[in-house]
Amino acid sequence: MVRHFGVFKFKPAVSEQQIGECFRIMKEMVGKIPGLLRMEYGPYNGDEGLNEDFTHGFLMTFDSPESRDDYLPHPLHEKVKEVVVPRLERVVAASSPGKRGFCRLVHASAAGIPSFQRKPGHPLRGS
Repeated sequence: MVRHFGVFKFKPAVSEQQIGECFRIMKEMVGKIPGLLRMEYGPYNGDEGLNEDFTHGFLMTFDSPESRDDYLPHPLHEKVKEVVVPRLERVVAASSPGKRGFCRLVHASAAGIPSFQRKPGHPLRGS
């Protein structure tokens, strides 16, 4: 079992309705992408103040590291990113456990979000 989680900071102009749409279409991937078993999400509601302006988070459960790896370049995931990514100012995502160790972390700022392209030679880079 693999957990894939992320936190989002939406752009200021993004409405609550648009945020809801983002998570609705993300959750609709469950049952359509092999190995994606569950998806949970919600707004930040902690008192510790460690969210660094991230406003929402999600947690996905995959049946294996291979399913998580196959999800990343999956055509449906790419279509969902076409809706979600333009609405984001920042995102951090991580998976645990991964094939190369306990936790794999990806961080993108506003400058790096539009394409989510991985560096050449990255083990998860799509073909």
